[in-house]
Amino acid sequence: LERRPVTPEVAGSSPVNPATNFSDPPRAGLFALEEGAVMPHFSNIDELRAFFAKDGFATQCLGAQVDSFEEDPYRAQVSMTLDPARHCNAQGFVMGGVFMALCDFALAVCSNANQVACCSTNHAFEMMSRAKGQHLIARAECTKAGRTLSFYVVNLYDELGTHVARMTATTMRTPQVDAAAGKGCGA
Repeated sequence: LERRPVTPEVAGSSPVNPATNFSDPPRAGLFALEEGAVMPHFSNIDELRAFFAKDGFATQCLGAQVDSFEEDPYRAQVSMTLDPARHCNAQGFVMGGVFMALCDFALAVCSNANQVACCSTNHAFEMMSRAKGQHLIARAECTKAGRTLSFYVVNLYDELGTHVARMTATTMRTPQVDAAAGKGCGA
C-alpha cells in the first residue's frame, strides 16, 4: 500500500487558504442560523417523529426512530435495531460511533422538541459494556434547564437491560432556527 497524505487536492476540494482567520465569525452559508425564526411546536408524537425523520444520518444510516417524548422534565427515548453488516466493526462488535450517534439523536430530540433551539457544546461519553442484544435504546433526560445552558444525561441500553453507555452533555440556546422551513444547516 502506498501512503499519501490527504490534501484538499486529493480529497477533491479546493486548496486550503493558510491566511484564514479562524477567530472571525462564520459567514452566511453552512451552519448559518437566522435570527427570530422558531423551532416548531409538536402537539403529538407523530408530528415529532415526522420532524426528526429529517435527521437523515440518525434515521437512514442508523435506522433510529423516536419512541417517546415528555415535558416537565424533558425526556426522550429513541431506539434502533442493530444490523451487523452496517453497525459492527471487523471484530463483530458494535462500533462506538453507533452508540454515540444514537445518544446524540436522543439528546437532539430531548433538547430541541418544544423548546428554544439549541446545539450541544460538550459531550462526555463512557462506554460501559458491550451490547449483547439486537436493539439499542437511548434515554435522554434534562437534569438542569437554564436560560442559556442546559445539562443532560443520556443512558444507552440494549433490550436485555445491559447498560451499554452513558453520555453527559451541555447544550446552549442558539439564535433560533426555522427548521420547519429547512433553514439552518447548509441552507
